[in-house]
Amino acid sequence: MAREINLEDFVYRLYIPHLIDINHKKIQNRLHLLQQHILPALGTEMLTEITEQDLSEFFNEYTDNGEAPGSIELYSIETIFAEIYRLAISYGFICEDDIPVKLRGRKNCFHRYTHMYT
Repeated sequence: MAREINLEDFVYRLYIPHLIDINHKKIQNRLHLLQQHILPALGTEMLTEITEQDLSEFFNEYTDNGEAPGSIELYSIETIFAEIYRLAISYGFICEDDIPVKLRGRKNCFHRYTHMYT
């Protein structure tokens, strides 16, 4: 059974501490995207309750505000979501089936470490 936690709590308590394994510039980029875009939009949502529809609306609003659909920044945000979901699975907060279809199969910087937390 999945445990309950909202996105913001998960990010600050578990996701950010795992960023020490990547370079400083990537950490700064992820923190900026989290604090400026992701957490204001979805931070209070429970991980198990963020739906495919929620993510579609988030990405649509993001691109409607001027970001090109194929941009590096948009790709980085998708990567962050994929990392968060994979890490949440490894900690038992969500199940594999809870990952939105858009993010399934995405590689992330924690992929090689997930076996350590299961």
